[in-house]
Amino acid sequence: MRIVRVPDFSSPIDDSPGGEVSLGFGLDRAPAPRVVPADQVAPWQRQFAVLLAEALAGVRPLQHVLPWMSERGNMQLRRLLPVFCCEHRPRILRVLTAAPNPGVIEMTIVVTAGPRTRALAARLERAAPPAQPASHGQVARRAKSTAPWLCTDVEAA
Repeated sequence: MRIVRVPDFSSPIDDSPGGEVSLGFGLDRAPAPRVVPADQVAPWQRQFAVLLAEALAGVRPLQHVLPWMSERGNMQLRRLLPVFCCEHRPRILRVLTAAPNPGVIEMTIVVTAGPRTRALAARLERAAPPAQPASHGQVARRAKSTAPWLCTDVEAA
């Protein structure tokens, strides 16, 4: 047995690293989402994962997570409460993120709560800045601070 260095990926047709090749079947693949290693996950993403898991487990009030939830995400969160709820404080084992498009983050969260291990999937989208009404001669007051990201989808397994 010996260690062998794996060469960088090169397309056999056009010799461009990681180049996409069309096979002419009309099934061109979209570029793969950029996956961020667990040690490079932004601190706010891990904090959101903890907040979401604790709210689902019932050890944190839902009001703490609601500012970051869209209407659809809020409905999905409430649907998952009876399934996920337990008396144990959840512990985050792993947070994986992917950015399939600019302004979109998809998170996979592996959580233990007591004897069970669960997976959560969440999709966050960059929130549009709040529209401020035009004022005549007055300095517009800043609207109540909103989260820069909104969780639009939550699933659990």
